[in-house]
Amino acid sequence: RTVLKEWCNDARETLSETREVREDTAERRTEQCIDCINKGDIQRGLNIHEGNGRGRTDDPAIQRQMKGKHPQDGSRHFTTQPPPNPEPLDLPHLRKVVKQAKPLVGVGPRGLKAEHIKGLARGAFGDDDDAAAAFNSFKELGILYLDCKMPRWLRRAMNTGLLTPLIKKPAPAGATPDARPVNARDFDVASWTKALQRSKTQPTRKQVAPQQLAVGVSGGCQIKIVGAKLALEKAQRDGKPYVHVALD
Repeated sequence: RTVLKEWCNDARETLSETREVREDTAERRTEQCIDCINKGDIQRGLNIHEGNGRGRTDDPAIQRQMKGKHPQDGSRHFTTQPPPNPEPLDLPHLRKVVKQAKPLVGVGPRGLKAEHIKGLARGAFGDDDDAAAAFNSFKELGILYLDCKMPRWLRRAMNTGLLTPLIKKPAPAGATPDARPVNARDFDVASWTKALQRSKTQPTRKQVAPQQLAVGVSGGCQIKIVGAKLALEKAQRDGKPYVHVALD
């Protein structure tokens, strides 16, 4: 009960805050970088410093970009029932995912932070059986979410996220930069989906091979395109089945 009360208070404070939209300058990104490094998150700090910053969220042109690149069509999601899952879901990696989560991980519109759930995973609750079972209840809730067995209105409400417009390339003075939306959902949904992904990574890699995780050389994309065409032509000549999957 105490934990739930603290969660509610944190969520109310988050929702009641009116943040001033500050100009995202190179100097400010340097300050943020140093702050992250001092807190131990070196990679996050470097990403901020080496990036092109964020678009202004109060800019109508940026808002139109976010809506256009992240379309929402709620009506179609309520027309049919999801297909039945062929096997029961489980989240064997959930406790490890929660314990390893960084404290500065993004927070969604409900204000649920990583520390709220980390307390359930590492807590020593003594003789309080209900408190000790809280993490298992959290896991069961995640399975209901992932398996589409909770009410759809509730699943849709939990799935909301905050979009951050990260600038792809600096724009000329007076022009609106091209920004890509990065969606940050609250930690409960993020931890459930990450735990599910970890449990399915190895089985998927066994079925889909080889994998090209990144292209880090000059002209690499062109090399991959030509190579894929050559592989397809060879499979056609040999009469063998061939599938090439490109994911971004």
